[in-house]
Amino acid sequence: MRSIRNRRVRFLIALAFVPVVLLSTALGYMTLMATFEGDPRTFVQSLEWATETLTTTGYGRDSEWSHPALVAYVIVVQLAGLFAVFSLFPLFLLPFLESRFESRIPTELPRLSGSLVVYGFGPSVASLLVEANARGVSTLVVEPDEHQARVALEEGHRVVHLRFTEATHDVARLASAAAIVANAGDDEDAALLFEARDAGFSGPLIALVDTPSHREAMVLAGATLAFTSREAQAAELAAHTSKRLRPQIIGVEHLSRQSTLVEMRVSRASELLGLSVGEANVRRKTGATLLALFDRGQLVPVTAATKLSAKTRVLAVGSSQALQALGRLLLPMSPSGGTLVVGDGVVARRTREVLRGAGETVRWLASDPEAEFTGDPLDPTFMASVGLARYAYVVLALENDARTLLALAVLRSIASDVRVVAGVDRRENEDRTLRAGADVCESLAAIAGRVLLFHVTGEDPRTEHEPTIEVITPTLKRAVSVSEVQLPAGVMVVAVRRGPGEEEVDVDARTTINPGDSLVVCRPPQR
Repeated sequence: MRSIRNRRVRFLIALAFVPVVLLSTALGYMTLMATFEGDPRTFVQSLEWATETLTTTGYGRDSEWSHPALVAYVIVVQLAGLFAVFSLFPLFLLPFLESRFESRIPTELPRLSGSLVVYGFGPSVASLLVEANARGVSTLVVEPDEHQARVALEEGHRVVHLRFTEATHDVARLASAAAIVANAGDDEDAALLFEARDAGFSGPLIALVDTPSHREAMVLAGATLAFTSREAQAAELAAHTSKRLRPQIIGVEHLSRQSTLVEMRVSRASELLGLSVGEANVRRKTGATLLALFDRGQLVPVTAATKLSAKTRVLAVGSSQALQALGRLLLPMSPSGGTLVVGDGVVARRTREVLRGAGETVRWLASDPEAEFTGDPLDPTFMASVGLARYAYVVLALENDARTLLALAVLRSIASDVRVVAGVDRRENEDRTLRAGADVCESLAAIAGRVLLFHVTGEDPRTEHEPTIEVITPTLKRAVSVSEVQLPAGVMVVAVRRGPGEEEVDVDARTTINPGDSLVVCRPPQR
């Protein structure tokens, strides 16, 4: 409202300035014509000349002057007219007209019965709003900044432009909200916490904290939960690079010592490129089993119809001999080598701390004096000197999404096969980053949205979990082949246990299973 008042005041000043300039210019012209040219003009004629000159529309009968003083006066008035048309009007008139014709944003809280209130619009809450609306939950964005309020309005959200740090008279309506999420900056959020609790709100109140040291204070101010979305993003990025933080597959302890779980990539030179798993017939050719492939960092069990496209990362299991044979068809990826974290911000720093806390080998590329490497991640010459190929993972946690894309292109031009985990702000940039060459991309919006949705509604938008390795003992009356065993859909036999210490790990559809044998299987995620 203050900006609208300022526009109105500026417009009124400009409007009052117009007749003053016209009158003074006309009087000056009338005086100078009588004094220097000896050709007097009436006030009406002088006013006509002043209007034509200042508006740059041209002249009537007055277009030539002989006295230098009058010529100089005419030039000054002409330049003043140009300045007024091309500078004063855009500065004063256009902003006022925009404020008059643009849609007005409500400045008072509506009735909030059962609504999710989000204070402060941005990437951290965008995903939550989409998920909540998809579930039929009524939402309201309360935004203290007018520009951000219009951005939220243009994206289709119900918006109120309001500041809780200023005196308001309708905060009592907060008591009827279903949940409140504070995301407008720590000082603004603190004001909301006190206002909401004083208004009688007793539901979940979640604060997204900018400064981690403020978390405890936010809880004392009334927050049910206070967390830092960028720290949550850092933890997620770190988990993608460490088996200690997140095992690649659940139940891996059921695999025997004869079995090895490895990660490989489909290279552009592989003879399996473009084939389906069924067409590749990896089991018969090598004895190894393709368990799953990585899709956006999540393991997806393979089926006979799964296509092996370029750069796809797959998880395989088998004996050392079988995996060596598979390595001649696919590109083995080193399980060791540590992680290189690239970036200067909170996400990069925290990712490094999480990995170090888990006992992982990690190095940092940043402008910070503590970093092992200091340089520009967008400089190909410098990045080539870092030795990217020796790392198992590279984590890109840069300042903005565009910089991440460029750094990714530079990185891929130097080390095409290193596994890259990228962090971005906006969810809509995930696909673009994956297409640019990232193996995994986690957006701040998606991560914060999952955390917020879980604490607001108790639901996790990710309904799928990882595949699991299990041991089952089928009931058999006679010896059968693997292809004849009745197993649930999607369950894949990984190994056959014949007895204590005896296990056949390189199996295919023709492998025999005897009564009493146990099967080590890979079960797909439970939906």
